[in-house]
Amino acid sequence: MVINTFNQEQLIGDCLKGVISQDLINQMKILVIDDCSTDDTLKVCYSFQRRFPRNIEVVALPKNEFSQGLHVGIDYVRRIDTKYIAWCDGDDYWIDITKIKKQFLFLEENPEVGIVHTDYLYSRQNSKDVGLTERSQSEKNKAAKVLTGKDLVNGNPVKHSTAMMLYEAIDFEFVGASRGIFAVDWLISVSVARKLNIHFMPDRTAVVRVSEQGIWNGNNFKTNNMQKAQVRWYCAAQLPESQLRDVFRRKVVVDWIREKIATSRVYRLFRPLVFLGRRVKSICSKLKSSRTKSY
Repeated sequence: MVINTFNQEQLIGDCLKGVISQDLINQMKILVIDDCSTDDTLKVCYSFQRRFPRNIEVVALPKNEFSQGLHVGIDYVRRIDTKYIAWCDGDDYWIDITKIKKQFLFLEENPEVGIVHTDYLYSRQNSKDVGLTERSQSEKNKAAKVLTGKDLVNGNPVKHSTAMMLYEAIDFEFVGASRGIFAVDWLISVSVARKLNIHFMPDRTAVVRVSEQGIWNGNNFKTNNMQKAQVRWYCAAQLPESQLRDVFRRKVVVDWIREKIATSRVYRLFRPLVFLGRRVKSICSKLKSSRTKSY
């Protein structure tokens, strides 16, 4: 399994503890990739490596790769000798000691599946978790409905820190060429799901720390939409010829048309009427619903 970390000296210990607590730890190899941290993150990583030298390998990158738009440590990840691969970001941690075992068994028994991901808790704290929050039922339902690559066109509900994948299904050429695209976890999921299915386990296996410095959380709505568009355009252009590539191409064309309409003078003129119509429709729907309940 792979851990990417950068300047997380207060958090990386929790991540490593969760990994080494797995009941299959004796069958696991852990690759920790430090993206040129400037604090004591490496010191913490090396302390764990000394305790578990057979399981943990630490790679200290000489230059920060994330800031260069690169997939951190991909040259090391693509040389791993393994059947399955799992990830955990350095600021997240696993809370289920049977996580890897359950995912391993499922993948072994279901060869048509290439990705198994799970439910998780999240915390908005950067260090000590004062309180953990469950995901909403709608978020869980959304994750459970993602079964194929086509379901990843609108977004990626596969949380990287909970996922295990079939290693040989990852297209490292496709992923590695995506310089400047920060949502690399989305691209990895797409590359695997091009040929294999996705399965969601309702088990809560991890805690995901939500930070204001995160790729999505620290951005406004417009910036997030731009990053999503980057991923879609890249997939539309760079995916090998397939039905999935065609789906991405249709999506970017539809989005382009919608953007042109939304920025047109005619739309801006009639936009207040459109919003009014939606509001009236919503009110009528609520009134109809309340009348039905009263009967």
